[in-house]
Amino acid sequence: MLVKLVLFNMIRAPPIPLIFENSKIRRVIVSKKYFININGKKIPVSEEVYREYMRPVWRENKSNSRNNKRKDKYSRLDNKCSLDEKRKDLIGDIAVDKMMLETLLKALPKLEYNEQQLIDRLFVQQKTEREVATEIGISHQAVHKRLTKIIGKIRKLFN
Repeated sequence: MLVKLVLFNMIRAPPIPLIFENSKIRRVIVSKKYFININGKKIPVSEEVYREYMRPVWRENKSNSRNNKRKDKYSRLDNKCSLDEKRKDLIGDIAVDKMMLETLLKALPKLEYNEQQLIDRLFVQQKTEREVATEIGISHQAVHKRLTKIIGKIRKLFN
């Protein structure tokens, strides 16, 4: 005599009943009905047709939600400033940058010759630390350490 007990697995949607037969578990597939709205009428279709029909809709919804998140992100950055305020900020930034550049140009001659050469290769000639390291004949870690020491010296000169 077979004893059958049907339990519903509540984790998944739609629920999938489990049937216990002589301590063996086998799944019974519950057929879910799928419908597509066409001209206000619900038309029954298979799961495959439903998924193919809905895929572009789902894709567009996902794209729209991503775009809305981006718009929100950029609208927070706007700060609702007028154009004149933005220009004033830009002019202020340019003035600060110019003053820092002048201070940097005054500080560079105070560095040693090899430090000046390293700064020139990295920032003026725009070479990588590895390229400079192969030219000098040292490791790129050593170049990086020298650069951090030079930047520390320049910061002290700024203060």
